[in-house]
Amino acid sequence: MMKKTLGLVFLCFCLVAGVYAQFYSGGTDPARLKWQKLETENFRLIYPAGVDSLALRYAWLLQTAGLRSIEGLNIKAPKKLPVILHPYTTRSNGFVVWAPKRMELFCLPSVGGEPQNWEISLALHESRHVGQMQWAGEGLFSKLYWFMGEQSQGLAAGLFDMFSVGLLEGDAVMTETAYSAAGRGRQAEFLMPYKACFVDSVKFSIDKWHFGSLKHFIPNEYALGYLKLSAGTYLNSSSVSAL
Repeated sequence: MMKKTLGLVFLCFCLVAGVYAQFYSGGTDPARLKWQKLETENFRLIYPAGVDSLALRYAWLLQTAGLRSIEGLNIKAPKKLPVILHPYTTRSNGFVVWAPKRMELFCLPSVGGEPQNWEISLALHESRHVGQMQWAGEGLFSKLYWFMGEQSQGLAAGLFDMFSVGLLEGDAVMTETAYSAAGRGRQAEFLMPYKACFVDSVKFSIDKWHFGSLKHFIPNEYALGYLKLSAGTYLNSSSVSAL
């Protein structure tokens, strides 16, 4: 009986390790940090003690510009979405994931010399991803929620991006460009590789543009998605308010 019990316990530990591997965990913050919380109407910011001014800045941006960036999706505003700030890092990035749903922001400004403050672009871009995830969880995938939980929205977003490479990131870049005075869509270097190829009549297959190459330089999914969506918006004479 004891052997069976120990075997069952060992099996449970193996299953837990396998389940944990499905989820992405970000942040390399020192264990000595003490964490604090700041709540707004729609967001719950979690940040290390001592950076209250930074938390207030992001809280204001998310509650104003962030919510404005998802208006065109016709979805409800998020309710107390956890936002984790990582100020002690060498990374300049952010991501939004579901299961569990959260936004994580790496607050070090980009070294690229952007014409506007880093936190403005970051708040707009990542807030749009929040809207995408909520929108993706509607319709058929709202029924899957009862079986898969928050993973259903992650599945939906993954399928959308799989069938149209760069769709999610391109949409977020369009948003940061449309709702600010800068954004990557206004930077000449962002689409420069495409312009160079078009001027020199360089022709690659659609698969190569989508999935990259080990031989030739191919822009990433941010530039590809922005190029496709901005062209579609221009050709259909859609207004910025429809984003």
